[in-house]
Amino acid sequence: MVSVVNVIGFFGDLHLGNLFSDVDGVLELAERVMGYSDEKVLLVFVGDVIEGANKYRTQIYKMFNIEPLRVQLDYLSWFINTLFDMGREKGVRLKIHIVLGNHDLGYDYGNLIKFIRKRGLDVSYDSLVIRTPRHRILCKHQLNRGSRGSYLTWWSGYLLNLGEKLLYQHNADILVTAHTHRPDIAIVNRDNKFFVGLPAYIVSNEDYKYNKIVVYMDGWMRIDMISKRPRNLVMRENLRKMSEIVGVEPLLDEVSI
Repeated sequence: MVSVVNVIGFFGDLHLGNLFSDVDGVLELAERVMGYSDEKVLLVFVGDVIEGANKYRTQIYKMFNIEPLRVQLDYLSWFINTLFDMGREKGVRLKIHIVLGNHDLGYDYGNLIKFIRKRGLDVSYDSLVIRTPRHRILCKHQLNRGSRGSYLTWWSGYLLNLGEKLLYQHNADILVTAHTHRPDIAIVNRDNKFFVGLPAYIVSNEDYKYNKIVVYMDGWMRIDMISKRPRNLVMRENLRKMSEIVGVEPLLDEVSI
């Protein structure tokens, strides 16, 4: 359970380690969220913060778009440190919570949880409930193994029924989920229960032109957006940042015995 906060920003799939993850765009959105409060801000990453490697057979075909797991975790560490630096500059008390997704769980998730907690973050293996003065918000990366959603509307009747059961189970009235990689945010109101589907931050030729985020403030939600960067610039910047990270420690150690 997370204590009450003033402003909450909800991020969908980030996939750090994928060369087309718009990391700078996410940092810009996070800075925008921090500007809405002069006290407390909670950033929730609703799963798949890293890309992973060799988790799915489809990743084999894009293996040159993915950096090794060690680099991904170091990239995540840099990313989190950058967010906290932003929070200090803005003068806000920043809290970060990560809900693990299917790409985060492709390995020894216990080690990943320790990695995240060592950096002073909160992490949920499956689900997170946030209590606010007016709502209980349930965050869950995916609703079931095959919850890919509708390509046209994000939410399908099947996913809405699953989500409704989850809200009832956790006595919550807002569900925030991700995983589907639809390019836009979808919010559905059914019987005064809200179902929020988040987009991924991987740039592709078929995506919309904007990165978007759902921000919860004082009992209501708003959508903020910024322009996406060109695909080639995103790849170039990811390569530059990760190359610097790889250069911190040698890949080969030599010892004498």
